[in-house]
Amino acid sequence: MGKVMNGKISKWLNDKFLDLQKKSGKRWTVTEFSEYLDCPQPQVSRWLMGKAIPNATYVDRIAKLGDDIYDLVGLPRPDPALQRIKSLWSSVKEESKAYIVRVVEKAAKGD
Repeated sequence: MGKVMNGKISKWLNDKFLDLQKKSGKRWTVTEFSEYLDCPQPQVSRWLMGKAIPNATYVDRIAKLGDDIYDLVGLPRPDPALQRIKSLWSSVKEESKAYIVRVVEKAAKGD
């Protein structure tokens, strides 16, 4: 991706970083921001400076700041229903997970 794209992503991420600080009422370090995003601090620093852009794995994590990150990096936005299921999945009991998978597999086959 070109410098223009890196600059847009950098500006967007810096704006979101500032918004988080305003909402929390305190100044954050890049390390704290990185921990919030669950992304490596060196990578976040590079994104903030416009020296790199996040890959798909990191975009999913950054999306908690706003879905428009997908548009900025040229990735399709994830299905909202699938994202909702993903966010709840860890709290679902194992036997229920197996049932859900069977139902989805059956629906996919058109049964």
